[in-house]
Amino acid sequence: MTINKTFKKSILSAINTKQKKIVIPDFIQDKDLRKAYQICRILDEYLPNYFMQIDKQITPSHINKKIDQILSNFKQEVLASLSKEKDKFRRQVRNKKQSFKNIFEFAECENLFIIINSCYNRSKYLNLFSQNNVIN
Repeated sequence: MTINKTFKKSILSAINTKQKKIVIPDFIQDKDLRKAYQICRILDEYLPNYFMQIDKQITPSHINKKIDQILSNFKQEVLASLSKEKDKFRRQVRNKKQSFKNIFEFAECENLFIIINSCYNRSKYLNLFSQNNVIN
């Protein structure tokens, strides 16, 4: 549905004249949000009339059909995506080496293992020397 020019002009003039009169809540600090809030409050007066002009009657059964259609599309997209991910995972498992030295290699975090191992060895080395009073 298109908006006729006179209706559009009346809305724009109402926005210009009434915008300053709209009281904005204190918690809205952003300049653009404040302007959007004012415009929304002005449009609140016009929206019911606009939606009454729509040719289609919106009934609960119409709403339910649309919801079912959206859910069906969502289900198909999710299933397709999960299927792709499943195939991708299976290909990765087939192509990967089957034996792992440790859990870090399995999780593809070998660098983390090296860092942890290095920190552990350094602290062990420092403790050994501090016990022998080498480090004061």
